[in-house]
Amino acid sequence: MSLALFTSLRSLAVSTALLLTAALSSLASAQIIGSDDGPLSPDLSNGYSGYFTTIDDKTNKPKSILRVTVKDNMLYAQVVKLLTKPQDSLCEKCPDNLKNKPVRGMYVINGLKRDGDEFSRGEILDPENGKTYKARVWPDEGNLKVRGYLGIFYRTQEWKANKNYVPETPVKAAPSPDNSEPANVADT
Repeated sequence: MSLALFTSLRSLAVSTALLLTAALSSLASAQIIGSDDGPLSPDLSNGYSGYFTTIDDKTNKPKSILRVTVKDNMLYAQVVKLLTKPQDSLCEKCPDNLKNKPVRGMYVINGLKRDGDEFSRGEILDPENGKTYKARVWPDEGNLKVRGYLGIFYRTQEWKANKNYVPETPVKAAPSPDNSEPANVADT
């Protein structure tokens, strides 16, 4: 392999890793609210409910609070509170029906399919850059591991369970990335 080709491939890998880091950092912290389909795992069993807090990779500070629900063997994650931006922030870089919609209320995961104790075969939206990534979510000691994929590269983050969060005001559901309206899922 020539030095130029090696340098180009290395540069591409670094750029992709940085892109994934930025994408997932905006989603890093959340908590689970509940499941209509029973427990996700022993860690989340018996009606476990709540929210998850995402952590910013760059500052290591809480970034947002997400509500995660499971309905009909599908996993959904909705932004319920922004911790580093105003609550009325808009998704300026989001595509199509999500462009310039409020980030608060937006579904960043809309319908990952259950596969045993994990959910996959779907996408996660990064409201920071408006891009979607293939995703996989699984429980880990009461928290959730969230992995976003860009081709063969991936980045994994932990969404921390936030059992103390109490919603201040109801969240109006924004359209989801696939144009469906899962408002009935989160309005439980």
